[in-house]
Amino acid sequence: MSKYEIIAQSLGIIAMAFSMPNAAAVRKAAWINSPAWLIYNSLNFSIGGILREVFSIISVIIGILRHDVKKANNQ
Repeated sequence: MSKYEIIAQSLGIIAMAFSMPNAAAVRKAAWINSPAWLIYNSLNFSIGGILREVFSIISVIIGILRHDVKKANNQ
């Protein structure tokens, strides 16, 4: 297990632990965690991992645009 893998996993656990009750905070936590895993998967040439994180980042961006930005514009 590499240091980078431990850091990426720890970031995800800490971010999710502090943001569970709030959906917007969960999306922001995923925004932090997914790029860390994307870097790790890129360094290890994991095609499946890279694709998974790209789809995850796209999903988070869509969620932020649909829910958070739209809500901010309506207020």
